[in-house]
Amino acid sequence: MRNIWRRYKSPLLGALFQWLFLLLINTDSMFFAGIRGDAGQRIEIGKFYLCFTELLSLGILIFFWCGASLVIRKVRENNLFYRRGAEIFFAYFSIQMALLVILWPGTWAWDDIMVLQYRLQFYEMLAWQHIITCIWQMTLLHIMPFPGGIVLLQQVFIAICVSVSLVILESDFGLRRIGNKFFDFLVKMFPFLMPPVLLYQYSGYRIGMLVYLELLCVVLLARTLQGKYNRKGVFILAILLAITAEWRSENILYLVLWFLALYLLKRKGMKTWICLAGAVLCLFTFITLHRIQKASMGNPYVYSISSTMRPAVALLKKADSQRDKKEVEALEKIIDENYVREHPEANGEIVFVQTEIGLRDISSNDYNDYMRALFKLAIRYPGTFLGERFSVFSDAMGIGGAVAQVTNVQHAAHLMDDSYPNDQLDFLRNSRWALTKPRFSGLRERFVLALGQQDNTGKAKVLYFVLWNGFIPLILLVGAFGVKLIKRKWIESVLIGMLLIKAGIVILAEPSPWIMYFLPQYLVGYVVLSFYIVKILSNRKQERMD
Repeated sequence: MRNIWRRYKSPLLGALFQWLFLLLINTDSMFFAGIRGDAGQRIEIGKFYLCFTELLSLGILIFFWCGASLVIRKVRENNLFYRRGAEIFFAYFSIQMALLVILWPGTWAWDDIMVLQYRLQFYEMLAWQHIITCIWQMTLLHIMPFPGGIVLLQQVFIAICVSVSLVILESDFGLRRIGNKFFDFLVKMFPFLMPPVLLYQYSGYRIGMLVYLELLCVVLLARTLQGKYNRKGVFILAILLAITAEWRSENILYLVLWFLALYLLKRKGMKTWICLAGAVLCLFTFITLHRIQKASMGNPYVYSISSTMRPAVALLKKADSQRDKKEVEALEKIIDENYVREHPEANGEIVFVQTEIGLRDISSNDYNDYMRALFKLAIRYPGTFLGERFSVFSDAMGIGGAVAQVTNVQHAAHLMDDSYPNDQLDFLRNSRWALTKPRFSGLRERFVLALGQQDNTGKAKVLYFVLWNGFIPLILLVGAFGVKLIKRKWIESVLIGMLLIKAGIVILAEPSPWIMYFLPQYLVGYVVLSFYIVKILSNRKQERMD
């Protein structure tokens, strides 16, 4: 402990003084409206979140200051791992900041603004984008109290994830370096500059940060399974995997994978107490976050009902009123049959919103009956169920064009367009939060539309069907999975296979054709492509030398 204090005394004091200075000048007043006092319980919850996230903000500052100190020291010692990491970090971060100047205050669109509007400014949580998202953003707002500040600080963490991931891939997984530094950087960076990835990483949606956290976890997990780990690294990875597993429902697979990894590592010689500590730490973090999320949701069944509403409505329309009477009655406890009959063109998402299912108090019995009926009807009418699921999936992949695929392009592009109908954008435009106005409004709108490959009306341009095509990276992942299986690269096979299984889960449960649900597969698919491009170019260079 004494050595740690001696080594990090200056950065620790720097972080503490910065934190105290932010408290002293009351930066919170630039964003937060205070704790709402219409209920005693709400006041207590607000006070808890205020104190908790203030302490977390101190932790973030300590991480920044001490992390920077560590990197500077390692670079001065000519540590090749840190030198290469710093090189990638600053090159990529420079691009991020240039893009942020154009995209300022970020690509905010809809749900992400609702989180700020209805809850965070009152030190409260809106669990729809997950409690982790709320805690994360509230913590960042204590440091930079404006929406653009969230986006800016996220870019720092994203740049860290990218630089660490690429350095590990280079040092441990054979990702070679091309002779031309500029071309080497271009090939390895292009997956992180693909338009769908960019437009979400500059937004307030959880997927913008989560997709990079997933990439880092996959790379660290692969490295750990190779036997390259230390005690501290195992514990850090356990916490990161717990956060990743809870942040989106389908990510529960990471929890399963972690326990399997610990079992294999134990057989390879990892100390028993480290395995047990890694398992307990991961499970404790996951359960704690899950319980907070469940309590914050109010009605715990609403989210899963929203995810299954599209196939449920399609099956309700298909079901026979006599033969399937019991299942129909169970579905109608949740679904408004009259609305469905009066609006035959309405899909499940529209039914969910228009009949305000999310505001109803749904009992556990009604929910369980609904899910059982849905499962039975899906088995009884597989064509209807699979047809509806494939239709949503193909739209999410961009096959049906920009109108069918749901993205944040149009909302983000028209942030400052008063004639564009969006209640959340209206709120952000009229808020008194600092630094919410774009510096270059016209350029920003044209740039977002260019990234989205759409015109002002949402009509797709030619490159849209390539850049926003989700099938391409999925096919790349399937191909890489096959290659790794043939070569018996079991670690890579399992990790890529897990991403493909995740995609299958999303296909079965996606409530709407958002490409963001497949963004982890999209990003990793292009990382795989980048890896093989480098490999091919390196092999050709080696052949010429021979």
